[in-house]
Amino acid sequence: MFSYYGSKSKLVNLYPPPRYGKIIEPFAGSARYALKYFDRDILLVDAYDAVIRMWKYLQQASEKDILHLPSLTYKQSTDDVKWLSDDERLLLGFMCARGMRRPVKIVQQYSDIEKDKRRIAGHLHKIRHWVIQLGVYQDIPNQDVTWFIDP
Repeated sequence: MFSYYGSKSKLVNLYPPPRYGKIIEPFAGSARYALKYFDRDILLVDAYDAVIRMWKYLQQASEKDILHLPSLTYKQSTDDVKWLSDDERLLLGFMCARGMRRPVKIVQQYSDIEKDKRRIAGHLHKIRHWVIQLGVYQDIPNQDVTWFIDP
């Protein structure tokens, strides 16, 4: 749904399909594998609270919420938009630059926030049933599910 460092957006189709009805991504990031098989039971876990906050924001956001975010352009800053909530600012920060580990404030050259907003809004219905948790993989009980762990 959003660009993130290490995303598998270009590789996800090369991975085998899940063997079980539940998928766990213990290093959630942009959760490309879970998004591909969104209709399964999904558990996302990540130790980075910004990633979890963003997923939880997206899970409750409406298409209208996303589409009404400002369409910042090259070199504009999220700081210029005073009415943004912290979660909206976080999401825009990840849209400002492709493949970053952390959100940024200034829109980079190859970002297309308007395109990103449309893509994200179109995927929101897929994640409503997901379970999203802040945590580390060691705390997830071992179980017979499809574990998607980035090699």
